[in-house]
Amino acid sequence: MQIHAFGLSRVPAFLGQWDLDFDGRSGVFPISLTGEKNVALFLDALKFALFDVPSEKLGENPEVRLGFSTEEGRFEILRSPENTEIRKNGMPFDLQAAPFPVAMARITHLDADKLEDTLFYDILSTSESLTENADTLASSLIGNVSESLGNAILTQGIEVSQQKAALLAASQSVIDGISVVSEEEEERLNQQLIKAGVSHAALQNEIAQLKDSMDWLIRINMLKDEAARLSKQLTAVNGDLSRFDVKKNVLEKALRADALAPDYDALSKLRVYEKEEGKLIAELKKSVPMLSERVRSASLAYAEADKNFKSVLENYNEKCVTLERVRELDEKIEASQIQSKHLKEELFNEQTAARLLSEESTRLKNVLSQLTIRSQLLNKKMDDLSMDKLLVEELEEYKRLLDEIDAEVIRSAEAEETQRELQKRIESSRSALLDVQNVIAALKNEELAVTGELSMKERMLFKSLGTEGVGTLAAELDNQNERLNALDALQGRIVLLAEGYDRFNQVKAELESTKHALRLATVALNAARQAYIDKTAVVNSAQQAYSFYLEVLSLNEQRDKLANGKPCPLCGAIHHPYSVKLPFDRSLEDKLAKAKEDAQLALIESEKCEAEFSQLQLQQTEAENILNTLTSELNEAKGEILYIASELNIVGLREKKPITWAAVLKQKQTSLANRRDDLEARLEKIQGLTEAIESLKEKREDAALKTARKKEEQASLEEALKNFANMSAELEKNQKDSELNRVSLTRLLERAFARFGLKASNPAIMKQNLPTLEKRREQWINWSAEKKQIEEETAQSEEALRNTISSLTAQKKSAETLEKDIETLTEQIKRFQKERHEAIASQTPEEVIAAIETEKANATRLAEEAKLSLAAKEEVLLSTQNKINSLEAHRSETIKSIESLSDAFNQKLQKAGFPNESSFLSSQISTAQKDDLMRQNDELLERYRVVNSQYEEKQQALNSLQEKNLTTRTREQLEEELLEKSDLFHTATAQLTSLREKMAKNANNKNRRKREEAEFQKLQTSLERWESLCANVEKPGGIARLGLSLAVAYGSADIDAFISGAKIKLRDEGVKLFAPELSDASGLADMKTISADQRFFVALSLLLGRSELFARRSKPEFVILKQNQNEAFPSQTFTGLESLNLTIGVAR
Repeated sequence: MQIHAFGLSRVPAFLGQWDLDFDGRSGVFPISLTGEKNVALFLDALKFALFDVPSEKLGENPEVRLGFSTEEGRFEILRSPENTEIRKNGMPFDLQAAPFPVAMARITHLDADKLEDTLFYDILSTSESLTENADTLASSLIGNVSESLGNAILTQGIEVSQQKAALLAASQSVIDGISVVSEEEEERLNQQLIKAGVSHAALQNEIAQLKDSMDWLIRINMLKDEAARLSKQLTAVNGDLSRFDVKKNVLEKALRADALAPDYDALSKLRVYEKEEGKLIAELKKSVPMLSERVRSASLAYAEADKNFKSVLENYNEKCVTLERVRELDEKIEASQIQSKHLKEELFNEQTAARLLSEESTRLKNVLSQLTIRSQLLNKKMDDLSMDKLLVEELEEYKRLLDEIDAEVIRSAEAEETQRELQKRIESSRSALLDVQNVIAALKNEELAVTGELSMKERMLFKSLGTEGVGTLAAELDNQNERLNALDALQGRIVLLAEGYDRFNQVKAELESTKHALRLATVALNAARQAYIDKTAVVNSAQQAYSFYLEVLSLNEQRDKLANGKPCPLCGAIHHPYSVKLPFDRSLEDKLAKAKEDAQLALIESEKCEAEFSQLQLQQTEAENILNTLTSELNEAKGEILYIASELNIVGLREKKPITWAAVLKQKQTSLANRRDDLEARLEKIQGLTEAIESLKEKREDAALKTARKKEEQASLEEALKNFANMSAELEKNQKDSELNRVSLTRLLERAFARFGLKASNPAIMKQNLPTLEKRREQWINWSAEKKQIEEETAQSEEALRNTISSLTAQKKSAETLEKDIETLTEQIKRFQKERHEAIASQTPEEVIAAIETEKANATRLAEEAKLSLAAKEEVLLSTQNKINSLEAHRSETIKSIESLSDAFNQKLQKAGFPNESSFLSSQISTAQKDDLMRQNDELLERYRVVNSQYEEKQQALNSLQEKNLTTRTREQLEEELLEKSDLFHTATAQLTSLREKMAKNANNKNRRKREEAEFQKLQTSLERWESLCANVEKPGGIARLGLSLAVAYGSADIDAFISGAKIKLRDEGVKLFAPELSDASGLADMKTISADQRFFVALSLLLGRSELFARRSKPEFVILKQNQNEAFPSQTFTGLESLNLTIGVAR
């Protein structure tokens, strides 16, 4: 059980409420309660919440909230006198009608009466109070612990002894109540069982033989009856076959005719086809004369049409030649008219051009006179201002020089400003250089101090390490941790091994029980199977008798009406003097139903026993498999544990029992844990020194790095000062050079402006006169361009005047030539028009062409039609002649085929028994008639085959049964003997079953008695041990000695949490403390000689052991310590309690 939360409210002992959450809390929590009587209020609240135990300290209406968890889950309880709420895993929990304290005891495994011992509280005060009277406190504390434990053990031992004695008496009464027969009686029962089994088997064989004989007789009689009945059916079938012979002849002729029908059909088809061909040939021969006349008429018409076509074609060719000449004349006339028109247009154009050229010549002469006047005026202006010609090339140079003068002025001003800035930077660099020098001096002092401290730490680290290295210590620590982890894993394996042994013993006990039950089930299954076999035999016998009875009843009516000479349907005899009814038992049906019901019940019982037997076999197999598996697993686990122990250098486990291995491992774990803690402390110290050294080295490196940086900064500042001085000198030199350049440029420009009549003593006046010079330069450029343009225009006008005069002369000559050509073309056009009129008069060529084309098309169409008509009629005549020839040839072949087929068919008719075709045709019948006759024939043959085969089978079976000759007795004799043997068999079966039940019951009682006697022996041994314990406790000093030994045994495991490596030992002279640091050579010290803190820890461990004992070997949840004012607990108190996973409360 683990408590997670606790809350208390509505208590008059203190105001407010108490609310603790142990899941989110680590370490110590305070219990702030005033008054000595309220120190145990926490315990009273737990008793009320878990076991409904009221307390006056809680008042009348307290409310307690408790949260805890067990192996069943996590629970939350809210308790008050009027209400109880319980939740499990967040859901409401039902106690299932159990009382609240009982249910809580089952869930928590705690006892309300021993809760004070389970929760260790309010026992010890602080160490200062212990030092006042250490001897008295130690003796009284140990006495109280030992006496309380001893009394508790004595009380519990008396109660257990009484319970054991009662159980022993009850076990003896059970043993006395189990009856077991003697060995002589058991041997006698075995002999009786053997004799009864032999007698039972003999009777069973005799009954089987009697049943076989009765079955043999019944089967012979039944086979005789069946043979007689089948003989009658065979006679009837033979009569039907005789009557069907007439129809069979008709059927055979029809089948032969059907076989010849395909040949006859082929011959008939050829005959019909030959007649149709003859008719077709006659009709074609009649149409030949008419077709010949049509061909002659068509030939005459074609000759006339061809003659007409040739005359029309000659006329057409002549007209085509004439039209070709007319077309040539029309083209010439049109070309002459076009050429005349073009010549007239050219003549007009030439005359117009001559007039325009005359006007252009006059205009050009006027332009030349004007250009000459302008050129004379412009030359006079340029001669007056001839110096302006220089401005075209030099004005831009003047502007550049002025800009350069301005730039020199600007550079001089910038140099002065730069000089002032440089002076400021020089002053600031000098100040920064002084500061850097001071910082460098301070860093050097700091580096020296860090170096001294580092040397001291390195000496301390060297002393701490000694001859070993950190890697060696760390490797040893890792080795210790690995061995501890391996021991933890091995401890878990040992726990699993113990659980495996418990499971092995449990499965082994279950297997023995299953084997015993399987033996009993085998006996019951054999008895059930034998009973079912017997019941089945009775059912078969009753079934045969009842079947014969039903057959006789069904034939009695026929036997009553039986006439003389007729066979009896039952026995087959024909000489009955009179009809006789056979008497039978009327209760056979009830007997058969009863036998079937008994057999079904026996079958159900047999199946039930077989299912139980199979289930037990399966259980036995599963148990044996589990047992084998557990054996191999346990051996393997034991081998693995021993192997791991040998790897960990743990000796002595192989000679000891596995139940003691856990204690050995616990001792080994304690030793390894102590060594591990020492290594961890040493490594932590070394790590601290190493970290301090690394930190000091980093500080020293930082100081050195800062010093280097400052020195670099100092060097950079000194270099900057040198650069600033050089820059200042360079600026002064540049200023002087710039002033000299500006003066020389000003004087140069002043001389240049004077050449143009302008006075300019400084750059400002020069800039004012620049627009005047620019205007004069533009004026000179314009005059030069205008003069060049006038010269070009004059040359162009003179050239154009010369070209115009020559063109005018050529135009006049061309006009005269064109007038002569126009007159010649007019005469030619008139001659061509006269020749065209003589050829076609007033018609157009298109009209002439259309007329002759129409005439030619008509003649061509008529000739083609006549030719096609002649060819078609000749083709029809030729195809008719060819068809007649082919038909006549095919007909002759058909006639030959008919003759050959007719001869072959007549031969087949003779072979099939038909004298001629008439008899063949008369023998054919319809398909339905033929199918009906064939069906009748097949049915008769099948009936004969089936009846004959059944008759032969019955005869063979009858002969084989008669050859066996199993008995010579009658059926009545066999039935009487079977009834006698059945009674004897049932009696023997009952005796055998009774003997088997007695033997099984006796074996079960023997096994049960052995188990009870073994249990009785265990109880007796346990009772003797408890009585011996109580007797030793009742001796003087026994109670204290027993309680003290138990407290030391449980408390010694907890002292290590407070004093490393310590143990509490019990000697004859009293309690001793074993600790490695004690001066005694044996390591043992008396309680009076140890310190107050050590006595406090011994007392605390003993009280924890007592609480663990009363809490069923589990650690208590809480340790609530009382702390007085101005007192303090030893330093390891809370650390040790926390290592034991205890929640610590301090009551002040």
